[in-house]
Amino acid sequence: MKSNLARAAIAALAFGCAGVAQALPIYFEFSGIVTQPSSAVGVGTAVSGRFNLETDRLLFSGPSGGIQYSFVDWEPTDLTGPLAYVDFAGTHHEVPAYSSSYAILNFADGCQPVCNTGWSENFNLGASTQDAWSQGYTGQLRSSNISLVNAYTLPGFPPQGYDAFEGATATPLDTLSLPLASLSGSYYESIAECVDGACAETSHDYFVFRIDTLTRGVVQTSVPEPGTLGLWATAMLLGVATRRRARSKSSPVC
Repeated sequence: MKSNLARAAIAALAFGCAGVAQALPIYFEFSGIVTQPSSAVGVGTAVSGRFNLETDRLLFSGPSGGIQYSFVDWEPTDLTGPLAYVDFAGTHHEVPAYSSSYAILNFADGCQPVCNTGWSENFNLGASTQDAWSQGYTGQLRSSNISLVNAYTLPGFPPQGYDAFEGATATPLDTLSLPLASLSGSYYESIAECVDGACAETSHDYFVFRIDTLTRGVVQTSVPEPGTLGLWATAMLLGVATRRRARSKSSPVC
């Protein structure tokens, strides 16, 4: 009986820890209109979509060139929803859609502290998906990408950037509190034909859209309260003990 109680206690503790140590899911929901059209989508076309990210899966990949600081969710599994999706012209596109996918969050720190000419600080989100490719691959290669950019620029022309954050210390959660500035997004899809690993694009579609509304925050999830977890564990322990006593009474005496 002691071993049963010990296993029950361990199971209850594991359940409680699993409920507390959860990933923090954050989201960005947007809508806007196309400003730079493509052959398939015209100016003024309505666009809407969403990014869904989890902080514990966004792993820091280090600085690039001393300006860009990236967090990547590479080849995620066990997703409960898409990393991102976009709707336009009566169509719906998701990531993942193909076998290889990732999400990325970048902080582009162009002012350290003086703003580099031609740069504007921004944080940007991206989600990409494509068919698996390997050396010597022959077949069709499909890919698509959804992006969102929040660029810190001053009004006027040419646009001038300003210092909005420190990239070296920025974290994914900062994107929920940093002020919004010049918001835009893009969508890209491509189809290529590959022979022995060499691929040639046969069709593509790319357009840019202005983001007019952006809602961001933490997804509310139902996590058992500590009191509820305690009651659950107690009930589990009592249940194991009761079943054990019932079995002992019903067993014949040798």
